[in-house]
Amino acid sequence: MIVEKSRQRLMVGRSATNIVLSASVRIDGETAGPRDLAKPLSAASNDAYAGVLWRDETRASGDVIAAEEAGGWIMLGDCDFAPGYTTVTARVAGHASQLQLRVDDPLDGDVLAKIDTPTTGGVYDYTDVTVEFTGAEGVKDLYVTFESGPVRLASLQFGTES
Repeated sequence: MIVEKSRQRLMVGRSATNIVLSASVRIDGETAGPRDLAKPLSAASNDAYAGVLWRDETRASGDVIAAEEAGGWIMLGDCDFAPGYTTVTARVAGHASQLQLRVDDPLDGDVLAKIDTPTTGGVYDYTDVTVEFTGAEGVKDLYVTFESGPVRLASLQFGTES
């Protein structure tokens, strides 16, 4: 684990609706390199999100991202799309749904893959869905958009031709 360089806002108050003091602070941390897509990407390690919830991966441990309805997204920043990636595998559970992988914007970014997820035996019954992946090069922000239905996303794994 590292502490990344960033600017944060600290707020003090009796509640979230009664802030009495706030200040901006600069964190002099490390600069993390791009994400290595040769390793699985945990959905819970996202850098930004909207319209999604954190849920338990199993009854005992782990975290996943869940969308209860269409329109949610997560952003996995600084992904290194080195040449050679041709597939992506999503580890999912829940109801039939569609995920889209986009770069640089959750609404208007280029669509790199569409992943139709099946209904599984329940929210703890995960399955892997692999689809073709094309179109990204270099270091980019990857957005996973939840296009329909309630589904849980545990991870993404990018692959090369064998």
